[in-house]
Amino acid sequence: MIISLSRSPYVIFVFLGTLLGCTGKSVKPSEEHQNKTFLATGITATLTKLPNGIRIVTIPRAKSTTISYQTFFNVGSKNEIHLKTGLAHFFEHMMFKGTRLVPEGEFDRQLEAVGSPGSNAYTTQDMTVYVQEIPATLDAIKRVIELEADRLQNLVIDKTSFETEREVVKNERRFRDENSVDGKLYQRLFELSYQTHPYRWPVIGYEMDLNMMSHQDATQFYKHYYRPDRAIIVVVGKFDESQIIPILRERYESIPNDEPEIPAYAKNIISRDPPSDREKRDILWLETQNQKLAIAFKIPELSHADSPTLEVLQAVLSDGKNSRLKKALIHTGLATEVSTGSFGLQDPGLFSIIVETPLGASLGKIEKIIYQELERIKLIGVPEQEIERAKNLIDLQFYQKISLDHGLSEFVGSSLTLLGNVNSGLKQRDQIREVKKEDLQRLMKTYFHGKNRSVVWVKKRNTP
Repeated sequence: MIISLSRSPYVIFVFLGTLLGCTGKSVKPSEEHQNKTFLATGITATLTKLPNGIRIVTIPRAKSTTISYQTFFNVGSKNEIHLKTGLAHFFEHMMFKGTRLVPEGEFDRQLEAVGSPGSNAYTTQDMTVYVQEIPATLDAIKRVIELEADRLQNLVIDKTSFETEREVVKNERRFRDENSVDGKLYQRLFELSYQTHPYRWPVIGYEMDLNMMSHQDATQFYKHYYRPDRAIIVVVGKFDESQIIPILRERYESIPNDEPEIPAYAKNIISRDPPSDREKRDILWLETQNQKLAIAFKIPELSHADSPTLEVLQAVLSDGKNSRLKKALIHTGLATEVSTGSFGLQDPGLFSIIVETPLGASLGKIEKIIYQELERIKLIGVPEQEIERAKNLIDLQFYQKISLDHGLSEFVGSSLTLLGNVNSGLKQRDQIREVKKEDLQRLMKTYFHGKNRSVVWVKKRNTP
């Protein structure tokens, strides 16, 4: 539950209890201080929304020895258009190039000086995330707050750093996509699955677009998307909220939430793909030491009511050695690896089935076996005992994730960014426990059919 408390000029929200469920009990504003003392039995998170739109989540954990500090920006490759691909990921790199106050290279040196092993970042289709793991000291948290707030406001985007980083990103693309079997496989799978939506292109972008990208493109991207009202900061670990929240507030509230002119490319972003009316297929002939089969079915957006059922389906199909596809493909020696899962995206996404096989194995036979297993679920269903096993595995994985500070940060930040609030993420965890045999059968009929799928085979060059 989220309790809304008006406290001018700030709005503070608090959700209480363990992160797998809340009490459902209404809490009056006057009870805030009392309820926030339940740290020994659960997890208390305080969300502070500043007037400039930035949201700051603080989750103290007494048993932690470090602090996870993650900054989520509501921008990813879906905020690009044709011929402007790769901007979101490119800018992830630019954020480490230096500011008006902190020269290039000094960012990492200052982090190392307070005992941080270094910083990291990643870009997805829907968001860009900057990750810091630091010692649980006041000096370290103050330094990270200053560095992160500074680059949100004062980043330097000069032509020299722009050109240098473009070459770095192009080399990364060659390594990760052009010279990678998996990179080419996933790129082709998404290209087949989407006709017009920005999810169609790889997050890293196309080389032609990277070559055409201009210094002006990067500057406009920063001004438009790296604003306080698109940022969420999540701090989890060992710290005193009474010390940390005032420091965060003082440093971030002065950053203006300017609304620059919307770049032309940002006015034409597509949020929905037309329905698929046929199966799409392709074969990639590559230099590879094994074969691969990828099948993707289009599914709804992460916020859809079917997302919890899709998570259970994933566990039924491939989680654990006794899951259905592992028994059908790995135990029989037909495949060496099999994985399934939803790309939980803000707009309609994909449910993928990826299989790796030895050279010479019949991909056609393996594909047929997969469809037979899906058809069995549709016609016969999944026994309750098997569904319960899947739910227990999901619960275990989730508990393991949020037991770590960075895992809890990722869950809270992504829930806020992709779903709009943490309650929606918590609700989906609860809904997983409610999934029934009939729900899985309905999924099969609704999404897992020929017109709704894309298929990519990877075979070794010069083989039958």
